Amino acid sequence: MGRSNAGRPRMGRPALVDREAIVRAAIEIGFDRLTMSAVGSHLGVAHSTLYRYFGSRDALASAAIDHCVDSVQWPEPCKDWREFLTATAWSFWTLYEVHRGLALEVSTLRTTSEALVVVTNRSALALLDSGFDADDAILVIDMLGELVTQAFLGATSAPEPTVSGASAADGQPHTVSVVDGVRQRRVELMRPWLDAYAAPLRDAFAEIILRPPVHQFEKKLGILLDGVRSLANGD
Repeated sequence: MGRSNAGRPRMGRPALVDREAIVRAAIEIGFDRLTMSAVGSHLGVAHSTLYRYFGSRDALASAAIDHCVDSVQWPEPCKDWREFLTATAWSFWTLYEVHRGLALEVSTLRTTSEALVVVTNRSALALLDSGFDADDAILVIDMLGELVTQAFLGATSAPEPTVSGASAADGQPHTVSVVDGVRQRRVELMRPWLDAYAAPLRDAFAEIILRPPVHQFEKKLGILLDGVRSLANGD
C-alpha cells in the first residue's frame, strides 16, 4: 500500500513572478514598508529577481502608485467646479486611507506617477472648461493636492496602532486607531499650553484640538474653496 503524500511539502520549481504580482505584493506590504527585499520575501523569491522587472525600489513604487490611483473612482467633471473639486479632494482622501503610507510616498516626491499626472491634467482641464485660465487651474489643483496630502499626514502621522490596557464591552482589549492615537497625542501635547493663548482664542483652540481630523480637513477644504470662488469671480 502506497504512502500518502498528504502533509508533505510540495516539490517543484520556485513560484513564478511577473510585473503584476510584484506590484500587488508592493501594495499589500504598504508604501511605508516598501523595499525590494520585503517584496521578494513576500513573494518567496530572491529580491534580485525583482530587478528583472523594476530597476529600483522607486520604479516599483511608481508602478504601485499608478495601480492604486487607477483603482479609484474619480469624479466626472461637471459644470459646478466646487462640487467637482470637493469630490476630487475626497477621492484623494479615500485613496490615502485605503493604501497605507501612500500619502507620505507622494509627499516625498521620490518618484512620479503617470496616473497622478493623468488625474491632475484631467482636473485642470475641467477647471478650464469652467472659465479658469491655465495658470489658475494648475495652481488650484496643486493647492488642492497639497492640502489633502498634508492634512492626511497630519491626521495619521503616528506609530502603528497599539492595543491599550482597557477592555471593550466584549472584554477584549481594544485597539486605538492611528487617527485616534494622533488626536489623543495632540490633546496631551497642547492642553497644558492652552493658557498661553489669548482668551478670545483659547476656547476655539481647545475645540480644534478635540475635533476629529476628518472634520478639520473638511473645514480647511471649505476655506480653500471659498478662496477659489473669489478667484473665479474675479474679486
